[in-house]
Amino acid sequence: MPLAVLNDALELIYRSVDDDAALSRLAPRLGRMIGADAGDIVTERPQDDLIVTHSSFGFDPAFLENYDSDFLGENTWFGALRRLPADRFHTVEDRAPVLRDTRYFNEWVRPQHFDQSLGAVLDCARGQYTWIGFVRESGSPGFGSEERFLTDLLPHLRRMMRLRRRLFQTDEERMEAYAVLDRLHLPVFLLQQDFRVSAMNDAAESLQADDCFVHLSRDGRLTIEGARNDILMRKLRRAARTDGESADTPFESMVIHGKGGQLAVMHFIPLPQPGTGGAAGHIAAVVRPVDCPKTDVACLLAQAYDLTDTEARLANFIGSGAALCDFAAAAGMAPSTARWHLKNIEQKTGTSRIEQVVALVRNFQSLPA
Repeated sequence: MPLAVLNDALELIYRSVDDDAALSRLAPRLGRMIGADAGDIVTERPQDDLIVTHSSFGFDPAFLENYDSDFLGENTWFGALRRLPADRFHTVEDRAPVLRDTRYFNEWVRPQHFDQSLGAVLDCARGQYTWIGFVRESGSPGFGSEERFLTDLLPHLRRMMRLRRRLFQTDEERMEAYAVLDRLHLPVFLLQQDFRVSAMNDAAESLQADDCFVHLSRDGRLTIEGARNDILMRKLRRAARTDGESADTPFESMVIHGKGGQLAVMHFIPLPQPGTGGAAGHIAAVVRPVDCPKTDVACLLAQAYDLTDTEARLANFIGSGAALCDFAAAAGMAPSTARWHLKNIEQKTGTSRIEQVVALVRNFQSLPA
């Protein structure tokens, strides 16, 4: 390969250390360099039914959708690859001909009209495996000099994956983050400090694909529909500095506009990074669709935090500067009952004192038109 091509590959590999958008482009870029028809970079942890596709191109989406249920932990191609020397890329079918007789090859590879493969193990520890692989369609020439080119890049690919682990907690914590996201029903985007999206769950992928409330910029940053991205950036910066023990409110929120007049509340929740004394490492952006006028603060609060009508009215009341006892008198209830409703509000909103509730409510009362 020409030196310029090698330098281009190395530049993208090391950009992928802290840039998920660059990592997502890595397999397609390397695939074009070696003339592959499909390829991916994947991490599996079979004992927890977890799989993360870091970068992929060329595979049939229908087959990808069925992979988790049919072949997670039973990928005989990767099983064969793991038994080969780890210091190079391998044309796996040539080194392990028996692979062509397996269920994985005949039910997943062959129906997509692929035949020749080239792959390497990037990581294999504590029951968690990461590989990179490329394939060509049946009838295409086999891989030749491309194997040497990728083998020259292999130490850099492995170093990149190790550096990513150090920057983003540990392997296990990263996989746990993906697992938690996938279990949530609301759309959740996991953001880096520069607002690039590190991960999103299925609900967030659907929301982003609908192109209604949120988009991803070309460099992988979260943007929102309309002209409120300046506010989004300010709130994200405040969220990144937030420490739940000392902040006026445990997390920032904003109402975002969608197409057709739809509204949603976006919460920005700082996730403390281990070993930093509570400083935020990543930010979880949670999107909760609402169905009420933007000027109806009590309704927004009720839908954003699952408050009852009484709790929402109380929150809006004290957020306007009124005293708790005044609300009790106006609502015809005992002060102790009002305090009980306040405790419910604190529990549902993640606050721990009335000052935090007031700050949270004013976040909604001061929303721009």
